[in-house]
Amino acid sequence: MDNKKIQRDSNSREVHLVAVSPDGRPYTSAIQKQNAHLRKMYSEEINELSYKYGEYDTDYEFPIIISSNDTPLLNTAYNGSGGHLTAGMDVHWEVQLGDDTGLGSLNLNSWIPAYVVKNPTLINHNPPGVWHSSFHNANWISYYANNKQDFRDIDAYFRYKFNLSSSIDPSKFSIEMNFYADNRVHEIYVNNIPQSTMPNGSGILPNTPPGTMTDYDGYGFYENSKVKITLNNNWRQCENEITVHVRSACGYLGFLAQVSNPYAKNHRRAAR
Repeated sequence: MDNKKIQRDSNSREVHLVAVSPDGRPYTSAIQKQNAHLRKMYSEEINELSYKYGEYDTDYEFPIIISSNDTPLLNTAYNGSGGHLTAGMDVHWEVQLGDDTGLGSLNLNSWIPAYVVKNPTLINHNPPGVWHSSFHNANWISYYANNKQDFRDIDAYFRYKFNLSSSIDPSKFSIEMNFYADNRVHEIYVNNIPQSTMPNGSGILPNTPPGTMTDYDGYGFYENSKVKITLNNNWRQCENEITVHVRSACGYLGFLAQVSNPYAKNHRRAAR
């Protein structure tokens, strides 16, 4: 809201409230006032992870994908500078528990930042842990701080929200990603559209890794049982989200996502 100051008319006894700029100078016209408001509203904002200039109202909140250099931002537990977090909480990946009915079981206010897994029994390079974790720029995350499930057969949903730059054509935006889970990736949604219903997800989702005996078990945390999928459908300008439905039988809950081949198609808009 604009600041106000009292201005007295020297030729009368009338007192006026005059809108003033932040430095105390009065606006001389309605146009000047409006321009000042627009400059403030659309001033350039810097995204802390990608260090790119913003275009949308949510750029201060979500990462911005402008080029292939930005796609590691989609990795779980990415630290923003080429490596990964080893403790604490993920900067942008969120998680909540739902049920087997899908996105309709989720509560808008129940999302929490995902915990970064730090259990050396599960993730370790030498000797290797149970979960595949040889990446320099991604790490495992979980709903639980200690990664241990409270009960059997849970449906966990991991969500990532980002902005797609106006320089990118959404119809050509395409990224290849690897998904690992304890126990298995059941579904991947792009802007609430299940990818199992799209050509890219047919025959891939739901994942049935080795060791599968029920809808909730299996060894989806090994390299040879990951979900490798190209996400090339249902993107849109500005705000986007990826939601991954993970099913876990018992013991531990974990999830890892990593971009493996960004931009399989020509993604740039044609010059005008």
